[in-house]
Amino acid sequence: MIANTINTTLIETVRKKLPPKASLAKTLMDILFLGKEAVYRRLRGEVPFTLSEASIISRKIGISLDRIVGVSFNNTAVFDMNVVHHDNPFESYYSIIDKYVRIFQLLKDDPTSEMGTSSNIIPQTLYLKHDILSKFRLFKWMYQNENIPCTHFDELEVPQKLVDKQKEFTNLAQYVRSTDYIWDCMIFQHMVNDIRYFADVRLISNDNKEQIKEDLLKLTDELEELAAKGKSEFYNDVRIYISNINFEAFYHNTGLRCVLQPERVDSVVEKVFHHDFRKRRIAADSFL
Repeated sequence: MIANTINTTLIETVRKKLPPKASLAKTLMDILFLGKEAVYRRLRGEVPFTLSEASIISRKIGISLDRIVGVSFNNTAVFDMNVVHHDNPFESYYSIIDKYVRIFQLLKDDPTSEMGTSSNIIPQTLYLKHDILSKFRLFKWMYQNENIPCTHFDELEVPQKLVDKQKEFTNLAQYVRSTDYIWDCMIFQHMVNDIRYFADVRLISNDNKEQIKEDLLKLTDELEELAAKGKSEFYNDVRIYISNINFEAFYHNTGLRCVLQPERVDSVVEKVFHHDFRKRRIAADSFL
């Protein structure tokens, strides 16, 4: 309730600062570099502004977050944030993964646990057990944080404790009793585009591309089997869907009775059968 109040106040404050004929949605799209649907989800209150987004709005529009939040909320977490400590990015990334590990530990023995994601990227629960794929995602994450020095893929040495934490993450995810994955129909193409980009700017080598492709093809084999069985390694239900619309962001919810409130995902989806993954395997093999 507090988060909804703060986000509503932020939106209304921005609206008052704009000229009468200015479009609030268009202004936020330009300021935050977000797509139309992503902005409207925030304006409707379906997705909260992150701390980073609120800070950018504050700086660009010239409003005070202190006034919006108010001193009465100074002990309350309002915005969803994963703070990046640029002097130690591995610890930041580790803390993000560890946060989800702790959630999965709470869910491990709950017979009513549920998890759902809608995304335009391959979920961490599926790719983090693959060393090269997980390294590539970490490399991309570091590259996107402009304050973190990022050189060549070969020079990135992932700490062993982070590797172990990632494998713990994927292992614990298998205990969730019911999982629904809803994916952008371009989910593999997005991955291929990322790989091509880093190859074009010479941050990954041809050998790196082959290593990533090998891991990606292993993953598609696993996804084909998962889609065919409909069960995780621990025989819990898994449903995979391909959406007929594109997603501009990643959303997830994890259900633990009333402790964690699930978000609703509204989209038209179709069931993915194992033959679809065969086609995507061929596509991945030919693109890279």
